Amino acid sequence: FRPREFLRESFRVLKPGGRLSFSCWAPPSLTEGFRIALASISEAGNPNVEGLPAGPDFFDFGDADQSRDAMQEIGFEDTRSVLLSDMTWNSVYGGEDL
Repeated sequence: FRPREFLRESFRVLKPGGRLSFSCWAPPSLTEGFRIALASISEAGNPNVEGLPAGPDFFDFGDADQSRDAMQEIGFEDTRSVLLSDMTWNSVYGGEDL
């Protein structure tokens, strides 16, 4: 998971005026499923695994401004970000409707 490398390589291989589209996870504050999962992991134990190498934040590019800024730093022009949908969980009491 190296998003900036992905963007640099995409910019390099695209022809001038070419387009790039990608998706990423919104942060837990906007994604109920991740909020629930991460809160459960924190309640049940320590989510920080000893010895695990550091990596980029899983939700980095879920911030539209951060995505746009990273793309523009690399050279992309006319960048846009679109939130496709909110993830909403309904009727999950007991899990029957999952």
